Amino acid sequence: MDIYYKNFCQNIRHLRQVHNLTQRQMAQLLGISVNTLGRMERCEAAVRIHSGILCRVCDCFDVSSDALLRENWPEMLKKSRNE
Repeated sequence: MDIYYKNFCQNIRHLRQVHNLTQRQMAQLLGISVNTLGRMERCEAAVRIHSGILCRVCDCFDVSSDALLRENWPEMLKKSRNE
């Protein structure tokens, strides 16, 4: 599995939890099904992340696409909030 895909999947879950959203609410924001979001959060290889989803995440949560693909992004987010 591609490391960027794995990072994206983990960061999607983190974003949802940080913003206290249910999977249903997050799926509605992104315009995808709850099942698709669940498969994304579990990093199932069958789910393809297209640019539209990536752009919607960036727009909804005001994050950059490169941040969503970084492995240590949640830790960086925590550090920036504590400064």
